[in-house]
Amino acid sequence: MTFHELILGKLLEYREQNPIFNFIARQRTGKSNRLENGYWFPGNNQYAFVGLVNANGGSKKTKSVGIAISPTEDEFSCDLEVAFSEEKDEVLIEAYQALVKNISGLEYKGNSNYKLHIGNVKRDDFSNLFEFLNKHYSEIINEFLIRDKSSVLIDDKKFEEILANINTYRNNPNYTESNLKAKMSDKNLNQILYGPPGTGKTFKTKSIALQLTGVETTGLTRKEIQSEFTRKVSEGQIVFTTFHQSMSYEDFMEGIKPVTDDQNISYPVKSGIFKIISEKAEDSFMDTNKGSSMQLAFDEAFQKLKEEWEEDADMKFPLKTDGYDFTITGFTDKSIQFRKSSGGTGHTLSISTLREGYYNTREIRETGVGIYYPGILKKLKSYQPEANTIQKKPKNFVLIIDEINRGNVSSIFGELITLLEPDKRLGKPEEIKLELPYSKGELFGVPPNLYIIGTMNTADRSVEALDTALRRRFVFEEVMPDPTLLSDITFENFNLQEVLAIINSRIEVLLDRDHTIGHSYFIKLNSGDFEKLKQVFENNIIPLLQEYFYNDYQKIALVLGPGFVEEISSKDISFPSFKSIDNPEVTPTFQLKKEIDIEIAVQQLLLKFDAPA
Repeated sequence: MTFHELILGKLLEYREQNPIFNFIARQRTGKSNRLENGYWFPGNNQYAFVGLVNANGGSKKTKSVGIAISPTEDEFSCDLEVAFSEEKDEVLIEAYQALVKNISGLEYKGNSNYKLHIGNVKRDDFSNLFEFLNKHYSEIINEFLIRDKSSVLIDDKKFEEILANINTYRNNPNYTESNLKAKMSDKNLNQILYGPPGTGKTFKTKSIALQLTGVETTGLTRKEIQSEFTRKVSEGQIVFTTFHQSMSYEDFMEGIKPVTDDQNISYPVKSGIFKIISEKAEDSFMDTNKGSSMQLAFDEAFQKLKEEWEEDADMKFPLKTDGYDFTITGFTDKSIQFRKSSGGTGHTLSISTLREGYYNTREIRETGVGIYYPGILKKLKSYQPEANTIQKKPKNFVLIIDEINRGNVSSIFGELITLLEPDKRLGKPEEIKLELPYSKGELFGVPPNLYIIGTMNTADRSVEALDTALRRRFVFEEVMPDPTLLSDITFENFNLQEVLAIINSRIEVLLDRDHTIGHSYFIKLNSGDFEKLKQVFENNIIPLLQEYFYNDYQKIALVLGPGFVEEISSKDISFPSFKSIDNPEVTPTFQLKKEIDIEIAVQQLLLKFDAPA
């Protein structure tokens, strides 16, 4: 679901108290299945346009009068917009002009477009918007009623038809939040979002991860999503990492790392990022499917054991033979160190084996060090959950791998590639466990409640260049630039939607679609802020194009136009004459302009007027 659901709910609440308030929502789903995806108003996940007048707004492709609502860092920004650039009816034009005159604060944005910032609202407090409607809604519709133009207003019958159409999608169980989570099942256990830079892939992974871990993201602002994401990371349910060229199997899975203690060097096996989160996910999976409803999850019980030992390092654990108690001397990532009753040290018990014994998935033979496991298992099972935590629910865990294509994937994953397949996960009919190269005697499998989400920048490397084995085990979702997200950012004679669309259409011809430019570079700009727009071009867009075209300024000139790149006159150079050598042709050269008038430069980019002679 999207934040449109929150907006619709709040407006319907307002209408219950103000029955004359009618508004226009989305009426057709379109090729992009907008209604199926929860976009109840014209717009997308960056804005919603609530129409107040049922007439065309011209080039903005929205209604002529309405309220644009956009998520900000922690709230929603609300603006009244009036647009009538393509209106031919003189009476309607007169009504729009009267609105502009009578509603204080409407600013001219060019091309018969006006905007008034109403204010910001919070998820649970829309009072700023409601106060504006109380003051101005009747005033808006009266400008059309007094001119006998009720045909452009929404009557009760039309409103009910629009709402009934939306409710067929809202009430369809196929589109509920729980069903959305169900869709994120086996086929999406492993997925990669790929596309050009700046398309919002990384942020989208955070939203997906939150949904997978049970967080309802409907209506959350960007800041709230980031806050929830940070909370889940701190709880260990989500892990975020970035691949790079020096990332190794030892960092990702496990490896031997030197540890210095009291001038002694030891080489214990250290678990890596993937193994740590896998064991947490496995513990939750085993606790739900194998554990008793009256016992703690293994990790929780084990943590309690460590805490009790830190307070009483002399605590004793019995053997079956009386008088042969043993004590714990320390913990490592993979084992418990203990001292025998005879005083002998240097002995260890595997935490992995303890885990399996705790859930009764492995029979521990009471021979050798096996005789020491029952005492610790008895202690672990003695820890009782609190009364209100007995009911167990499975937890999903998510590993996000940003820039997954920057690492040597086949080397980093190693034998794990096979274990990632949905039908090879723990608890599945074709479950596979492998012995890891460093943890001899320990079997490892990937639990079914661990999701892996990667991102991939196609400007660095194409999907086809990825390891074939990895490609077969991941679902790929393309995330391309969406210029429509910029339609609301307007300047005197253009908006950023058309700017990005034209830049990318030229890049596709000169290079390919994998090297187009994402909307994220422009998304935080405010309308009319030419200084920040100039900074985006100088600091982001131009350096990207220099990288894409290897400083071929002739091609950069074709993308950006004469406002950004200038042609340098060819020098008249003479060459000596030889019968067998043709003199080289002197071609013109291009360079970036040192001083850019951003307003003129963008209009030249859009071919709205020619370069000065």
